[in-house]
Amino acid sequence: ELQDNHKLHLFQVLPTPLDAVLPNPLNELAGVFHIKAYIIDDSLILSGANLSEEYFTDRQDRYLCVNDGGNGLVDFYAKLIDSLCDNSVAY
Repeated sequence: ELQDNHKLHLFQVLPTPLDAVLPNPLNELAGVFHIKAYIIDDSLILSGANLSEEYFTDRQDRYLCVNDGGNGLVDFYAKLIDSLCDNSVAY
């Protein structure tokens, strides 16, 4: 039986009025937040890669895998992600 154990949250970095006023690419410099952290049990993967076909087939990217809790690093990222999710829009 499949469990519903996944979520999608989008976190808006810039307030809407400021986002509308700043021209591109200034709005991206001030408001892009690309955290790519994946937590599985007591392991953490930090990556720069997007979850897209291009990254899975044509590109090579760097990543960091932290195992066995990483002396509290995995818990830190879990709390960071929980905090961001609490202040974002869930889909």
